[in-house]
Amino acid sequence: MANKFFNFSYDPARSGYDTDQWKATTGTPAASGNYLRLNEAGVIHLKDLLRGEFTFGVIVPADPTSGDSRQIGLTQIGKDVYAYFDITDTVFSAKTSDGTNSKSVTLDWDSDWSTATTDFTIRWEAGLVMFFINGTCVATISNNGDTTYVPNDVMSLYIANAGSDNMDVAYVEAKGVQSYV
Repeated sequence: MANKFFNFSYDPARSGYDTDQWKATTGTPAASGNYLRLNEAGVIHLKDLLRGEFTFGVIVPADPTSGDSRQIGLTQIGKDVYAYFDITDTVFSAKTSDGTNSKSVTLDWDSDWSTATTDFTIRWEAGLVMFFINGTCVATISNNGDTTYVPNDVMSLYIANAGSDNMDVAYVEAKGVQSYV
């Protein structure tokens, strides 16, 4: 029997900023060396995904500070549906929204994650999203009774940096994706 799940990877060293895969949501993303560079820029992947495990190898240039606005994860922008890591000012969090209800878990930032390629992983299952950093689970968000926090709609990979510093994407890996359209 064939594998019913999809796996794929994005390697900017090989693909650069490939407009067949990505669309700019803000600013002007660019290939820089082996990275996709986001400086006052954001990108969204052009495929719809349903559940799976998504790892983003990202270099966040500094500890969270006033004025920061960064997201790493998945979204469906038009419906306000998302599951992502978020840095807003000095607050680092894991967030989900099903388009109606949202939930946020505040996380502690480790300075070791600044200026080094760090694996930000989101494992999205039915009714559950788990957030990992470098293989360690840092947050879990699940539906609660009749309140839904976990997206059930397709989403796309999404990475954004509103700051005027360089946030670099080294790779993105997806495993066990249920639907890839």
